[in-house]
Amino acid sequence: MDEPPLPNGNTSEVVIQPQYSFFGTELLLIIQLLWGIAESYLHVLRVALIRTLTMKLLIWVATNSKGSFQFSLVILMSRFETTQGLFWGGTRNFELSQMTRTIPELVPLSPNFRIIPAGECLTHDVRFNMHHAHIHDGSSVK
Repeated sequence: MDEPPLPNGNTSEVVIQPQYSFFGTELLLIIQLLWGIAESYLHVLRVALIRTLTMKLLIWVATNSKGSFQFSLVILMSRFETTQGLFWGGTRNFELSQMTRTIPELVPLSPNFRIIPAGECLTHDVRFNMHHAHIHDGSSVK
């Protein structure tokens, strides 16, 4: 089965291997922190309505080259694909103390966990893509 092309037209996966010695491992920690924040927002979305979701993180990286700073725009891209919806179909309000009315719309539902039928699969396909946009002397983008 052929893979769908990535937004840049490539079908091959790119492994991120940082080529910067920008404060040592601090750059990796910053990337991991930003990626964790972006992933936390991903769980808020109902993936059942979205077949493929592409996330991008834009990070500016400054490198010192021959006495002058160069800025690189690093775009980290991830694709999440699913053939099923989210497993949780219940209410999003987990604070029972905040629920003051007992009409049926506000009664907390029991967890509704759906089971993947035989032959179906839930894929969490994560691909990372890295692009560079170099700015020289702050005047042009190449």
